[in-house]
Amino acid sequence: MTTQQFSNLWAWHRSLTGLAVAAVLLSWGTASVVAAPVVPGGTDPYAWYRGDTGVVDSSGTVTEWQDQSGNNRHLNGVEIGKSIAGAPQMTNNGAFGQQVVTFDGDDYFSARADSNWGHAGNGWVFSVWQRTGGEGAVYGGQAGGGRQRLDTRDNEPPHGAAIGVLACCGPIQGAYVPDTVGQNNYAVVAIDHWGGAGGQERIRINGTGITIPGALDSQGMDGVVIGDYKNLNGGWNGDIAEVIIFEGNLSLSEVSDIEQALTARWLVPEPSTLGILFVGLLGLVFHPRHRGR
Repeated sequence: MTTQQFSNLWAWHRSLTGLAVAAVLLSWGTASVVAAPVVPGGTDPYAWYRGDTGVVDSSGTVTEWQDQSGNNRHLNGVEIGKSIAGAPQMTNNGAFGQQVVTFDGDDYFSARADSNWGHAGNGWVFSVWQRTGGEGAVYGGQAGGGRQRLDTRDNEPPHGAAIGVLACCGPIQGAYVPDTVGQNNYAVVAIDHWGGAGGQERIRINGTGITIPGALDSQGMDGVVIGDYKNLNGGWNGDIAEVIIFEGNLSLSEVSDIEQALTARWLVPEPSTLGILFVGLLGLVFHPRHRGR
């Protein structure tokens, strides 16, 4: 075998190997999501609900949403006075093809009597969701006379379709901002209920901060309702993939880290996989053969 024949054979072998590796990486990259830690810097959540784990169901009807923080603050999916048929549903093909929990506007989760939910002081709440129907509340909480919520509105003048946050009472503190997400799109939303000085970023939608005048001091949470707002006919229409509740303040750097991890988990393929795939394809394209000397 001449040197040129050997070089051509070796190039052919490399091309087939590169093609096989690229095919494996492509199939892996489109079927996996970054398993990066959601909680940065050792900060532990007060309560943590994920659609892809800890969802207890009966033939697709969710009866319990288990807290993943280790604090056993589980949520009950069966409303008092209603049958199990009124509970939210488990959906297998939600964000990035993963399992999420789906609400029809009349479903919600609330803290179980035996869940030891306790009192979560003011802090941050992160949520990942997709609205598929009319307006409704993603979550609501209450502490004594204080309340807080995150919801969407089909028409909130002067914005039209809007995403709103509220904390009260006495004075009502909150705002509606234009809905930049719309229906049938997933969003990562972070709300600061810490109650710090005004002028800071108090609502963040897909990593973009929006300033809300004043502080969203809600007096914390003695419990939470996911998919509604304390049973006030504000039921959520669509999917909820994840909700994380933090007690205490987070730096904007920590907030950004959590947003990026949630985005990676639910919305995009693993970047490192795509990078390796790109390098592999470059090797395949730019090294198809070698010229003999």
